[in-house]
Amino acid sequence: MALRLAASRAIPGALRRAPWAPAGTAMRMAHSDAEKTAAKPDAQSVAPAGTVFTGLSIYKDKPDPVAKPDSEYPSWLWDLLEDPAVVSSKTLIAGDVDTTGMSKGEARAAYKRSAKLARQQLKKQQAAEAKEAARQLKMTPQQKAAAEAKAAAKAAKDALPKTPSEVHEEELKKRRALRKKNRATIKASNFVRYAMSVLSPFKMSHAMNDEEVNTELKKMVEFIRQEAQEKAREIQVKADEEFAIEKAKLVQQESSNLDAQFEKKKKQVETQQKIAKSNQSNKARLEVLKLREERLEGLFDKTKEQLKNLSKDQVKYKKLLENLLLQGLLDLVEPSVEVTARSGDVQLVQEVSESAVKRFKEITGRDTKVSVKDGLSKDSAGGLILAGHAGRIQLNNTLEERLRLLESDMLPELRLDLFGPNPHRAYVTAAH
Repeated sequence: MALRLAASRAIPGALRRAPWAPAGTAMRMAHSDAEKTAAKPDAQSVAPAGTVFTGLSIYKDKPDPVAKPDSEYPSWLWDLLEDPAVVSSKTLIAGDVDTTGMSKGEARAAYKRSAKLARQQLKKQQAAEAKEAARQLKMTPQQKAAAEAKAAAKAAKDALPKTPSEVHEEELKKRRALRKKNRATIKASNFVRYAMSVLSPFKMSHAMNDEEVNTELKKMVEFIRQEAQEKAREIQVKADEEFAIEKAKLVQQESSNLDAQFEKKKKQVETQQKIAKSNQSNKARLEVLKLREERLEGLFDKTKEQLKNLSKDQVKYKKLLENLLLQGLLDLVEPSVEVTARSGDVQLVQEVSESAVKRFKEITGRDTKVSVKDGLSKDSAGGLILAGHAGRIQLNNTLEERLRLLESDMLPELRLDLFGPNPHRAYVTAAH
């Protein structure tokens, strides 16, 4: 049944019966055409007239078909068999289709696909040949000569002596190709022979009864159903493949987006962590600096409290006043200097003034006159204020002022002694 339908598709539209028409209609049309058309005198069938095709009957309880004389076949059949396009297509179909284990509907669909593929390949081959012919027509004599030289060089290269193993390999390839070609030729011949045998029912002129028509219709419906199911399976497979491809694309795209978002969030978190760490570090450093300043201020406050106790030791305090007075005289270098002290220190300053003036003269070689008066506050820890040049120049040499100078000048040394070296400082100044 499959080959009968495949062969009926090759019949022109005038002789092809509709799927819903009884099989006897096409047979009667073929007989009428055969009677009106004379057969070709040079046409010869592969099977002689009267040959019985055993096992090819498509009807139950019917005899096997018998080959007719060549003159009884229509002329269009011989034209169809002589068409090179049809022969090449049938050869490709016979060589490519393996219907082992297939039902009639599946075999029919396989032959249809193979025939379509054969036609497409034939069209491509003809187009390539036409393109090559057009290209050769457009070639100049120089281009043709170059192409011929290239082909000759390739032929000369192929003609180079080869090793025995290469020669043996080429012989094997030639044998395989020849065997493959012979198999394809045999398959094509068998296919044409089988197709010819399928057309033999055209000689049957009797009409089909209702039961046979119903049987044929059922077969037709079953064939259409199988075709539809196969088409549905193809559509489903194609849809599944497209779905899988689109799903993979979407998954890949979303994965890339998630990776990009993750990297962005990761960088943001890292930046926030760095900022928070820097803020904590700065906060801790400021707290350390604040504590150090508080310690230094507490140290200076304790020192101020201890300054008030210096004047209690008269011997040390008297020596300190002499040194402070001498330092002031050396800084001013004036012939007359007025010294201001606490009311309780006026007598001590007068006692040490002679010794200080004597030491000043030994150092500078000049004489100076010192006058002492009280004027410092009682809350002062002690010390002196010297004035020269009629009071226009003053030198504050009190103990509070000396401590203030110490706070500014000796602060780096004090920090180094109290807190150690700063690990973040690149350059360190020398201590005084």
